[in-house]
Amino acid sequence: MTDRMNEYERLVRSYDEREYDREWCKDKEMRDYCSSVYHYLQRMKRGKVLRFGRYKDRQLRWVVLTCCFFLTHGDHWAYYTFSPDFSSIRKTD
Repeated sequence: MTDRMNEYERLVRSYDEREYDREWCKDKEMRDYCSSVYHYLQRMKRGKVLRFGRYKDRQLRWVVLTCCFFLTHGDHWAYYTFSPDFSSIRKTD
């Protein structure tokens, strides 16, 4: 990782589904929060953007991890994309 990598990009690039699953199993607060993020992503309209800058600490980590999980399951990768600086996710179609 380079010094130029921002916090969002670092979180995306370090995503590990096994770590996400372990945390999911242990932490009810995380499960509840991430479930609401996941459902929000499913309901997003085309062109809508979820910006990560509004989140801090654990919630930022959980939102980004949930977006990574979301993109790696089903065909979501075909309809959503991270911004070039990884500071948001957009529904493209």
